[in-house]
Amino acid sequence: MTQKESDQERLEQEKQAEVEPNRPEREKQAQAHAEQERLENECKARAEQERLENERGALAEQQLLEPHRLDAWFERAEHKRLESEAKAEQQLLAREKHVQLWAEHDRLEREKQAQAERERLEREKGAAAQAEHEQLEREKELAAQAEQERPALEFPTMVDTNSKYEYPLYVLTLGKAQEFEVLRHHLSQTPTVKRVFHEDSSHHAFGEIGGGLVNTIFIDPFSMWGGVDDATFFIFHVRLESPQIVFVLFVNPHELETRQSELFAELPDSLTRRESDFFAKERSRLSHYFRLGRNVSSPTFTKDLSNIISKCQQWHQTFVNSRPERSLFEYDVALSFAGEERQYAERIAEVLKAHGVRVFYDTFEQANLWGKNLYEHLHEVYSKKARFCIVLVSRSYAAKMWTVHERRAAQDRALQERDREYILPVRVDDTELPGLPRSIAYLSMSSGAPHICKLFIKKLGGVLGKLA
Repeated sequence: MTQKESDQERLEQEKQAEVEPNRPEREKQAQAHAEQERLENECKARAEQERLENERGALAEQQLLEPHRLDAWFERAEHKRLESEAKAEQQLLAREKHVQLWAEHDRLEREKQAQAERERLEREKGAAAQAEHEQLEREKELAAQAEQERPALEFPTMVDTNSKYEYPLYVLTLGKAQEFEVLRHHLSQTPTVKRVFHEDSSHHAFGEIGGGLVNTIFIDPFSMWGGVDDATFFIFHVRLESPQIVFVLFVNPHELETRQSELFAELPDSLTRRESDFFAKERSRLSHYFRLGRNVSSPTFTKDLSNIISKCQQWHQTFVNSRPERSLFEYDVALSFAGEERQYAERIAEVLKAHGVRVFYDTFEQANLWGKNLYEHLHEVYSKKARFCIVLVSRSYAAKMWTVHERRAAQDRALQERDREYILPVRVDDTELPGLPRSIAYLSMSSGAPHICKLFIKKLGGVLGKLA
């Protein structure tokens, strides 16, 4: 062993000798510390065991009490649901009651307004009736005053015409002469005179002619509001546009002889050449007009009027008989319509009849239809006896049993005469009529009865004039 190793070993021994005296104390401290740790661990183990025991007890208690808790929870939930439903129902009832109250309030308000409107209309009606009554009273006073200022006119017995010509006359009287009142009385009492209109001026007279129900005019050209020029204008245009209308000059012979030159005296500048030629010819024809003296107190006045009525009927009959194919058919036209459109059919029938057209219209045929087998008779009329058939097409017409029967009879005829038109449809609405092609030409009822009648008479070959 070297010296160096020996020295090192000696030093180690010295160090160990210095540390050795403290070793028992350290060992004692270490044992005390270990004992303390053991005691602490035992305390912790006992605390953990107690905790686990407590949890086990609590869990066991909870398991014993759980069914009771669930029942109580369900009871509380059901109670809350019932309370919520009851509250919702109460709110709903409250809203319904509120709505009913408002509805009742609105109903009462509407009733109040309706009552106020009825009262207003009653007041207006009363005021209008009062005004009309006052107007009638004033007119009566004026009429009574005028009656006192002019001589009384006597009304002789009714005109009795035994003429074999029973052509219906639709008369317009035109002029201001007092004798027109007696004339109108006679005419209204004559069976063959269906209607009598009266006007003082040509302006309103053109309106009556435009309605289509005038075929005879009694005129005093020297007592019209517009004077002789107005009378000339009126006669010229009526003769030019409606040659089927007959004129009767209701003038005293002496006055006509002295004043006839005043009629058609000056040729208007605005006329066409054709109208100028017609104006000149009409001036010469005045001497051929029917004439009736205004001396209504004459013993022969009734007889003279009866003769004039017969002559007018004869002229109309001759004019009508000149239409082509008249002898081949009993009727010029048969009207087929539903009852809902009777007002239109009656208007067309009246206008056509006033102009000499032989119309099958049930109201005109009541005596003839009485007792007949209508199924067979109507089929005969619509398939054989009329030259044309005017059909008023509507929703009601397409649905009714009798109109279907009439339409089928007319279509049988139309099928036999494919080369010429027979059914002339007039639309009342947009209904499509079974059996009629969509390409067929229609007229519209909205164009008016005079316009329809004008076109129909043109189709017959006659002239109705400017009625529309």
